[in-house]
This record gives sequence, C-alpha cells and structure tokens, in this order.
Amino acid sequence: MSSKGAKVIPFQGNLSCCCQLEANFSANSPKMEAKSVYVSSNCNQTPTGADCNENHLLAYGSCHAVLIYDLNAARVVQTLIGHTKRVNSVRWIRGSDGELVSGASDGSVVVWKPQGGAHARFILPAGGPTVNIVDGWSCNGRTIIAGAAMEPGVVRIWTRDAPGGEFRPSETCRIGRSLCMGLRLGGSATSPLLACALEDSKILLLTETDRQVWIKGSVLSGHEDWVRGLDFALNGQGELLLASSSQDSTVRIWKLPEGGEAQLEAVLAGHEGWVYSVHWGPQAAQLLSASIDNSLIIWEPDEASGLWLESARLGEVGGNVLGFYGGAFSGNRVVAHSYHGAFHIWAQDAGGRWAPASKVGGHFDAIADLAWDPRGAFVYTAGADQTVRIHGPWEGGWAEFGRPQVHGYDMNAVAVIGRFQYASGADEKIVRVFQASDGALTGPKGAAVPSLGLSNKALPVDRVADAPSGEAPAPPTEETLIENTLWPETQKLYGHGNEIMALAAAPDGRLLASACKASKPQQAGIFLWDTESWQQIQELTGHRLTVVQMQFDPQSRRLLAVSRDRTWSLHLKGADARFTLEACSGGPHPVHSRIVWSCAWTHDSLCFATGSRDGKLALWAEEAGKEPVEPVGRWGPAGEPLHFPNQSVTAVAFAPRLVDGGYFCAIGLEAGTIDFYAFKGLRSERLLHLPQGAAHHLSVRRLAFRPQGGAPGELQLCSGGADSLLRIYRLIFANSIIKD
Repeated sequence: MSSKGAKVIPFQGNLSCCCQLEANFSANSPKMEAKSVYVSSNCNQTPTGADCNENHLLAYGSCHAVLIYDLNAARVVQTLIGHTKRVNSVRWIRGSDGELVSGASDGSVVVWKPQGGAHARFILPAGGPTVNIVDGWSCNGRTIIAGAAMEPGVVRIWTRDAPGGEFRPSETCRIGRSLCMGLRLGGSATSPLLACALEDSKILLLTETDRQVWIKGSVLSGHEDWVRGLDFALNGQGELLLASSSQDSTVRIWKLPEGGEAQLEAVLAGHEGWVYSVHWGPQAAQLLSASIDNSLIIWEPDEASGLWLESARLGEVGGNVLGFYGGAFSGNRVVAHSYHGAFHIWAQDAGGRWAPASKVGGHFDAIADLAWDPRGAFVYTAGADQTVRIHGPWEGGWAEFGRPQVHGYDMNAVAVIGRFQYASGADEKIVRVFQASDGALTGPKGAAVPSLGLSNKALPVDRVADAPSGEAPAPPTEETLIENTLWPETQKLYGHGNEIMALAAAPDGRLLASACKASKPQQAGIFLWDTESWQQIQELTGHRLTVVQMQFDPQSRRLLAVSRDRTWSLHLKGADARFTLEACSGGPHPVHSRIVWSCAWTHDSLCFATGSRDGKLALWAEEAGKEPVEPVGRWGPAGEPLHFPNQSVTAVAFAPRLVDGGYFCAIGLEAGTIDFYAFKGLRSERLLHLPQGAAHHLSVRRLAFRPQGGAPGELQLCSGGADSLLRIYRLIFANSIIKD
C-alpha cells in the first residue's frame, strides 16, 4: 500500500468486502432467495474489542470480522469483513455520522463508513505489526484516527479534512521507548488532544499544532500500575475532563484547562482488581468503570460536597465470570463484555433501578459441531470455547436459551439423542451424556459444577427451582445462562484411547456412535452404544486414521463415516441388529484423493454425499441388482462429482424434503462461503452462492437443515464456522416448489 494515503475500497455490492443489513440481506436467484435471521457470536477477548454509540448500536470484534448489534432490535444487523486476522480494537468515531474504526492482528486499521445500507471500508496502512488499540474523533467535518501497534515508541495518526475526502497519514508520533497501553482522542476543534498511556504508568498528552504536527505536552503522574482505560468529556462548565483507569485498581479524573496545567480532580477507589475501562455518560454526569473483579461501578458527583460517589454497582457474585474487560453507556443501558467474550446488559427503569436485560450471545471460539433436536425446536452447538449452547426461537427472533455444559476441554462433537438429551465429546477420552427434564426449554435449574471436577452434578431436590414450561417469552440474560442453565450429567462412556472427535445419534434414538483421534487402525474403531443400557454393543472397524464425521441414515439402518484416511465407510444393520461393513471407498481409482471432511444422507436414505479437501463433492447411490464390486459393493457415484477449484469441501447437508422434484443440498467451503445445489438424476444446478459477508469468513464447520418448522414454501438452514459465528437462514423458494 502507498505510504501517501489510504487504500480506498468503496462498496460496490461485493459482500466479501462488506455486508448489507442482515435483516434485509437477500441473495436472489430465479428460484430462491436466502435471508439471514440469526447471527450469534461473542466478542474477541480484548479490552477494547467492543464499543457502543448513542444510536444504541454495539460494534464488536468477532474473530476477523466486526459485528454490529442493534440493542433495540436485539439482533446482529451487520457483518463487516475486512481484516485477515483477529480484530483487537473497535471504536465508534465520536462526532461522525455512524462511522467506526477497527484494528487487527494483521497490522491494518480500517475505517467503516455507512453507504447505501452497507459499509464501505477504507484501509489505512499502519505499516507495523499487530494493531492493539484504535480510536477515532470527528469535529466540524474533520476526522482524526489514531492507532497503536506492538511497536515501541510509535503511535500513528491519520486525518481527513472533509467527510468525502481521503485519509492521509500525519507525522508519526514518537512517545519514547514505551509501548502504548491505551489511547483516546478528544479536545476541541481548535485544540485536539491525544492521551497515551505508557508502560511507566504515566499518561502522555499530545497536542496538534497549526501545522498538523503532533507534539508532546503534559505528563500525568499518579497511577502505580499500567493505565488501561482513558476517556475524554466536557463537563457542564465546558471544561475538558479526562478519566483514567489502571491496574492499580483506581480511577482518576483529571481537569485539563485550555492553556493551563492539568489538575487532579478526584481519585476513585472502589474496585478490588484491575480496572480495564472507563466511559463517560451523557454530559459527564456519570462515569462507568469496569474491572476484572467482576464489577462495574457508576460514579456520580455529589451536588452538596462535590465528591464523586458510587451510585450503582453492577456485576456478578460467584459464577464462572472472570471479570470485565470493558463497559459503556448506551442510553438507559449499560453494556459490558467479559473476559470470556460474553456481553452483559443492564437497563435502567423509570425508578432508576438497574436490571439485567436480554443480550447478544454465542461462542467466542470456533464452532466444532451442531445438531438440531428431533422436533426442530432448537439447535445445539459445541465449540472450542469449551461450552455447549442451545439456541432457539422466541417471539422476537432467535437467541441463546441455554448453556448446558461448561467444560474444561475444547468441545469437538455433539449429538442429540432425544428430546432434551444429548451427548458431547471433547479433547478427552470420555463421552458425556446429559439429560434435562421434558418441557424445560432452557433445562432445569438443577446442576452445578464442583470446584474440582468436570462433571455437572444434579442439585438436591430442595435446591432445584421449577423449570419453565412451554416457550419462553424472552431470552434469558447472561446472568441466568451462567448460573441456571447447566444440565445434569447422567452418563460417562469409557473405552476410547484418545480424544473424542465425532459423534452421531440414530434418528430412532436407540444408538449412539462415537469415534476418537487415531493415528493407526487399532485406534480408529467406531463404538456403538445402546442408549437404554449405555453399554458398548459393537466396535466397527475399517478406517486407518481419525473418523471426522458420522451420520446415520434417516431410517437408522445404515451408518456412514468419513475419515482422514481419504475414505468413507458404510455399515448396514442386519436382522440380528448388528452392523456389518457394507461398502467403503478406495480401490485403484478413488474419487477422493485427500481427507474426506464431511458427509450427509438424503432425506429418503437412497443417496449420500461426501466432501473432501481435494475440492470434490460426490453423490453416491445404490444400484439395485448390480453385482457387488469390491470395495464399494453396490454403491457408486451418481454422476460426476462437483469440483470447487482451490477449495476444500468442509460441510454438506441435504434438505429434509424435495425441492422442485430433486435433492437440495447446502455445501460449505473452507473459505467460508456456502453454495446451494439441486440434484436431479445425474444433473446438478447451482441455485445460489453466499459469499463471505453473508456466510462465514473462515471454514464452514457444519451445516444442518431444520427438520421441522418454518413457513410453507421455505426451509431453514443452520451453519457454524471456525469464525465462531452461528447463522440461521430462511431459504424461500418460488412457486412453492418444496414437496414432502
């Protein structure tokens, strides 16, 4: 990129660069359209990863993307794709018309400008390593952007003289040999200020001269540890105030008279741990501080004494929250994000009382697996953030309704056995089974995790609250999810020698299949478990390396498995209820030449598909009357495989009904995109393509159609990605071409 200015990439309808409003997104084809109805993901684990504005919009970094969540509508409304590594800092540009700025580990700073229902992106060349902190400030049409990277002694600044102009780099600010631990822009139109927190626990103020050169000004001393949070505001007398928060557990308020020396106004001591952020409320009448001690404090000046006093304390007592990274005001709400990336929202009522409110939810690390419950009422997801979560519909849309498992290992697999019963597998050798009482949408309030252990233990009857029945009128708050939605663990299944990698439950609920990580054939066996007795009843062999996905056919007669050994295997249930190897891929001319990542059955059990790293999606069918041929038996390719050049097919799913007389298939790729194909006989037709901005920006891990539910003439699809995003789409078809 040129050092003379920013690389400008305007919005031209390319959703890989930026995304339209989620609620209005519609990718059209002559036969169908897709509409995103739910996006779920938590915040990246960074102190400045989220920010609110006065329009009740929450912007936050999620993996490599920036998500915008509407607090009033209670849903993610935009997904902005522009970085190639983790987003570390997101800030609304104060004084602008809805612009925001983000910085990431790829060394880039991006300004996002609203344009035609989407966002144009302007890439500012930071010219350095990981960008940790960014900020933006606009006054009288002039905009200033500041960014600090893992580059000692340097803060970079860009300016734009008019809203329609281009950003140009100002002279690089030199702040000595220190890393910048925090920064904030503020001041007035004639005297802009940049506050930088240094490694020596001091705050350096930089001012801009008439020649648009930034020079060192006052140094504020007093904190005894690193300063992590800074915020400017004007008080009722028009005086400039700076609030600072530190790892010394205190908050300080400084008065900065124009042309005079900075004065320490107050020292606020109420926290017991590092204070990561401070945020001024309207007209500097309130100050919010967020700490790793699990608390947020709202400070207000006392009219009689002039002292700043604690007016409200929000946060957690107990639970598994590891403190707050940041907090901000948004109208009558306080929004905070925690160490685990979860958002906590409190709303103030007319009487001035603060109460927890519904919030955005989701995983903060890659989604490894997902599965619908048999009735399609809600979907279970398992993630590398060591949780299993439940998402379901309510009268206002979709939301996270339960968090039945919080584990000590990354989750790899989940299988729904029956109504309110599931099994999960993690980076351990045990398969765990969980059971909730029927009729409880979020599960019973009847489980807890011991201080030393990984199993959820059922609470005594006298400590179990009544579980709600029917559909909940509103999603639970983060506080409820943390404390009250664990499910009791009912079984542990032993036998595997390595980490559990794949699970599958038979549709009739009678069998569970499990497989573990394998580097040799002796470890690659598939265990079958009877779900009544929970005894292992059989071990299926045939693979040499890890089985990565399995699926029973809809009739529970066949089990399909795909493996890292580049093959698939098909096991048939006999009259004696035992499974035997019916067919497997291989031979002198195999279809797949790389790892087979994914598999799926059609709704009628007549065909299945396999997708692999070599970019092929193959459809297989049984040829009745054909003489069995080793090793594939009577099964053979149903036409030529689909080819996706320079891609890896990582997920595949078939619709539960025919579409226009043929099989309808969703295909997820390593790049994060999703393609929809119709198969009729030996012909295939691509009906729709969802690019990164409308799908995922990292590998699609799982796809699953909702087995029931939805309006006539439409289907619903759930997708989970390595980018931690969970998405649910409405697929609307022309002329009601869906048939049972």
